Amino acid sequence: MDSNNIEQAAALITDLKSKGIKLGFNITSMQSGRVALQVRMGSIPLWTGQSFDSKDQQAVEQAEQTASQLGLDKAVAASDSPTWKPQQRLNTKDPENQKGFFDVLQQEGIDDVAFQVRPDVRESGFLNIGRGTQGRVNFAEKLQETRDEAVESMSEEELKAYDNYISILANENSTVEELEKGFADLVSSSINRPNEVVKNFGELHVAAMLTHEHPNDIILIPTVGNMSVSDVIRIKSQENKTTGLIEHIVVDVPVKARGSGVASSSVKVTHALVPTDEGSDEYNKAMQMLFHATKEGERGPAYLDLEDDPQSQDVIETMDEYLQDEDVLSAIETNRAELEELLEKPLPDNLQDLSPQDKIAVLTRGNPNCKVFAAIFEKKIKPNIDGEATANQLNISEQDAEGKVVSVPADINKMKTSSAKRRGEICTIKLI
Repeated sequence: MDSNNIEQAAALITDLKSKGIKLGFNITSMQSGRVALQVRMGSIPLWTGQSFDSKDQQAVEQAEQTASQLGLDKAVAASDSPTWKPQQRLNTKDPENQKGFFDVLQQEGIDDVAFQVRPDVRESGFLNIGRGTQGRVNFAEKLQETRDEAVESMSEEELKAYDNYISILANENSTVEELEKGFADLVSSSINRPNEVVKNFGELHVAAMLTHEHPNDIILIPTVGNMSVSDVIRIKSQENKTTGLIEHIVVDVPVKARGSGVASSSVKVTHALVPTDEGSDEYNKAMQMLFHATKEGERGPAYLDLEDDPQSQDVIETMDEYLQDEDVLSAIETNRAELEELLEKPLPDNLQDLSPQDKIAVLTRGNPNCKVFAAIFEKKIKPNIDGEATANQLNISEQDAEGKVVSVPADINKMKTSSAKRRGEICTIKLI
C-alpha cells in the first residue's frame, strides 16, 4: 500500500472495522532517528505512512491527529496484553507451580547436575511439567485450572480453540501433528491479536512440543524470578563420555519466532554462554561489566560511583582497558557523532576522562548503533567461549503460527550483536 495514500489507508480501516476487527496506531521507529505513523492490528503493521524526524514535535502531533481522524486509538503492544502470557494462563501463585530448582531435582530423584547452576536459575521458581506423555497430561491440568478466568478475556472463537488445545494435551494418544494444528487453530481464532498468541502463548506451546521432541527430559517453565535468557528449561540426562556415568545437564531454551526472532539483551545472552577454562578470566571481566550496565540485575551503573566498592573498581579497570583497544577505539571514532548524541556532549580527546557511567554507556549502549559493543563481543567475549559446551547447554527453539517448533543448538559463531531496541538502551545479541 502506498505510504502517501491516506485515503487508501482510510478505506482499509473502514473495511476491517466493519468486520469487527480492532485496529490501533503507533508512532513507530524507522531508521536514522526517523519515525512514522503506523496502523496496526494488534502488533501486526497494516499500513505505514511517510517517515519524519522523531524530534519534530509538530509532525508527531500531526500524525496523532491524523490517526484520531481515522478513528484509531493508540495501539497496545503485544507484550502489553496479559491474556496470552504464561503468567496469565498458569496459576503462578500456587506454591506447587513455583518450586525452587533444587526442590525440583529432589522431586525427580536427581542428586545434582553436571555443571554449576547459575544464580538466576538457583533463585527462580518453576512449574515442573515432567516428562513426555505424562508431562503433557500434567500441563493440560495446569492450563485447565485457570480456564474459567479465560472466559472474561477471550472471544467465543478463541475459547473454543483454547479448549481444543487443552484437550489435545490431555489426550495421551495425541500426536505432534495434532498439537501443531491445535496451536495453529488457536492463532487463527484470534482475529484481533494473532501475534500475541504466537509471541506469548507460543512459549507454553514450545514447552508442550518439547515433551514430544525430548520425551525423556524434564521440562520446566520459569514462573518466579528473573531468568537470564530462558523461556523454558530442560533437564536432560546423558552418559559422560569419560566416566561412563549418567549426568544431568541444565539446558536453557530461549523461544524465538522462526526466521525473525528478536534479539535478546546482551547481558542475558552473555550470561548463558559457557567460557573455556583458559578464557574464564576474560569472560568474567566482560560479564562483570555487563552486570553494571543495566539495572536488571543486582548491580547497575550507580554502583560505579562507589569508590570503596572493589567490584566496581574492577569494572572501571576493565573499561579503561577496553578503551585502549584498537578495534574499540576505531568503532568509537567511526560512531563519534552517534555517541556524542547519546551522551549529549562531545567526547573528550582522552576517553579516560569520561565518568564511569559515561564509559559504560559508550561501551554497552546503542544510539541505536551498537558497533562499539560489537568490537568487545567479537574480540573479548567470543574467543573465550567453549562452543561445544555452550551448544550442549543452550538450545534455541523457533516456533511459528502453524505450530511447528524447530530446536537448534546455539552456535557462538552465528551470534551477532544487534542494535539497541530503543535509543540509549543496552545493546542486544541475535542468537540465530
